[in-house]
Amino acid sequence: MRILSTSQVRQCDAFTIAQGISSIDLMEKAASVCFEFIEDFLSPEQEILVLTGNGNNGGDGWAIARMLHHAKYKTQVICANDEPLSKDSEINKQRFIELGGAWRIYSPEEDSFNADVIIDALLGSGLSRPLEGVFLELAKAANNSKSMVFSVDSPSGFFTEQAMPEGAVAVEADFTLSFHCPRLMFFFPESQAFIGTWHVLDIGLQTPQTNEFSQDSIPYSYTLIHELKPIIKNRNAFSHKGNFGHALLVGGSRGKYGAMILAGRACLKSGAGLTSLIVPSDAVNIMQSALPEAMCIASDASDIIQGSFNLEKASAIGFGPGAGTDEATSKTLKAIVQQGIAQMVIDADGLNILSENKTWLAFLPAGTILTPHPGEMDRLTEKADSTYDRLQNARQLSRKFSVIVVLKGAYTAICFPSGEVHFNSTGNPGMAKGGSGDALTGIITALLAQGYSNSESAILGVALHGLAGDIAASEFGEFSMLASDLINCLGDAYSIIQE
Repeated sequence: MRILSTSQVRQCDAFTIAQGISSIDLMEKAASVCFEFIEDFLSPEQEILVLTGNGNNGGDGWAIARMLHHAKYKTQVICANDEPLSKDSEINKQRFIELGGAWRIYSPEEDSFNADVIIDALLGSGLSRPLEGVFLELAKAANNSKSMVFSVDSPSGFFTEQAMPEGAVAVEADFTLSFHCPRLMFFFPESQAFIGTWHVLDIGLQTPQTNEFSQDSIPYSYTLIHELKPIIKNRNAFSHKGNFGHALLVGGSRGKYGAMILAGRACLKSGAGLTSLIVPSDAVNIMQSALPEAMCIASDASDIIQGSFNLEKASAIGFGPGAGTDEATSKTLKAIVQQGIAQMVIDADGLNILSENKTWLAFLPAGTILTPHPGEMDRLTEKADSTYDRLQNARQLSRKFSVIVVLKGAYTAICFPSGEVHFNSTGNPGMAKGGSGDALTGIITALLAQGYSNSESAILGVALHGLAGDIAASEFGEFSMLASDLINCLGDAYSIIQE
């Protein structure tokens, strides 16, 4: 699902209307899907307040209010002011009045927001400056209420395409009902207080077939599970382990051997034909016991990764889980990078080594996959002032060094050298535990080994990781699930994507 700008969504509106549906009927469709969503949360005794502005977002509000009134809900409309309304908004206002609906112009002296539910249809998306005047007053009043708040299109006052200015006020919604596609700023933690839980509602918008809507012109997208099915490679009856590659994982140091067990198990569970682990010599027996299906190669040192290794038989390499940042380990990473193997994932301490040796970034093979969490990302580039700025740093790093950056988070962002960014749709807060990142390294390395392209491995690997996490959370709960539970659910995650 592509993430369009406000301007592009409006062009889709205009294009859809040009195909034969009237603007008032399109507004009716938008109001109808909002009404159907909101009604699931209502009970007959509740009081509902609909806040409307002067534009078409207000028109949506008038139409929703009419539907609520018709369904016998206790509904009132408060208009922001007595200024002229857009044509379609005026039509829906009159339709509401003809049904006997109650409404009034906002008066700060008279109005107190004691309703059970507030529907915010003041401004919608496309705002370019902070709220002021009556709209600021209304937003503050809604935020000071104890009402459940639904925002239509976008919370009024919320900036959908750039970070909110410091000190700016927007409606703080419990639910945001967006049309056609999510908006870019929905994907950042700073936005949570404003958007609550967001949902995309389909109103049948059509997309113009112009250059502005080509894949190259829309850098952001949101990857849905059903979009992944074509990526999965089917296995035929005559397959053997050699058909599915040889994954090599490098890592582990004293006290961190568990990271390699998790990465190795995830790699095995993700379908690699062969999996080998390069670990400190003291860890070999531990690994052979924990992962009997994997082969082990002992490091030259007992408790760290040290030495030079023949990587010719490796189809893909994952470096970093539990590796530590010892000088000898750093030299090992440098030697691996210099061998120029393009199918490579670098995570955890591998990223920390790179952050201490940033000139090495220029020698990474094109397509190398880096999987930083926010702190690691800041160390690789610079400390970001916001999550939005951190994403832009990741995009710049990807372009500059022709690498794929998997910036981990609630909606993990996969950044490509082209400037494209894919936000992931799977995963949950239960995955915020040690070991989850090690599992991701193993999954992506296994996909690379099986012959998936670097971009496919990043997108599919992140989605599988999150989906397995969702399955684990449903079985064990977000509080109690472990990274090992996630790994055990990978088979089910594959099955869901293939359905």
